[in-house]
Amino acid sequence: MGLATEDGSLPNDHVPFGAYGGERQALIDYTKPMRGGPIDHGFDTYFGDDVPNFPPYTWFENDRLQQAPSVPKPDEMFGAAGDMVPDWKLEEVMPELTRRAVSYVEEADETPFFLYFPLTASHTPIVPLGRFAGMSAAGDYGDYVCEVDWCLGQVLDALERTGQRQNTLLVFTSDNGPEHFAYERIREHGHYSMGDLRGLKRDAWEGGHRVPFLASWPGVVESRQHV
Repeated sequence: MGLATEDGSLPNDHVPFGAYGGERQALIDYTKPMRGGPIDHGFDTYFGDDVPNFPPYTWFENDRLQQAPSVPKPDEMFGAAGDMVPDWKLEEVMPELTRRAVSYVEEADETPFFLYFPLTASHTPIVPLGRFAGMSAAGDYGDYVCEVDWCLGQVLDALERTGQRQNTLLVFTSDNGPEHFAYERIREHGHYSMGDLRGLKRDAWEGGHRVPFLASWPGVVESRQHV
């Protein structure tokens, strides 16, 4: 999304190519609406963050920030340097996104809807909640995948509670293969995030581009069908 600046210029006009930092952030006017985001491209509403490991570390709602970032991110917190709202916790991003998704389903009731729910996991930062610690046999990353499973389960439960499960097409997929950390998981845990394919994210090999694609629609999509 395009953050507005005090003088109307583009933030990237003020930094060299490939650089980011405080010079750009200092020019941003957080009181102005953002342009180029989801609601400018057909969505009725939006809630989320920008990128989980890049500033500003705060919540976006529609075309505004819920709260302007006012303190620098601590060096020990994963992510690029920049400003955040006080007490921003990376671990709380996934649960809050899930809560919002569940609320949207519940409020929709029987009204047809389209919900795009892009999870920040299992992208970095790898920050599973404590309740998932040790749940997998693949370290923090595996535990974070378990949290993804829980998040999806919360949405499915909401569809069941509201009587919409039978009339809802659910699609679950990913945008690319695993990060380079996958090799470390292979060495330490024997876990192959890319399955039996070669390559990782950014590679031309299939492991970088072939991704899972699951579809569920009771009574329409045949269960356990592989295509």
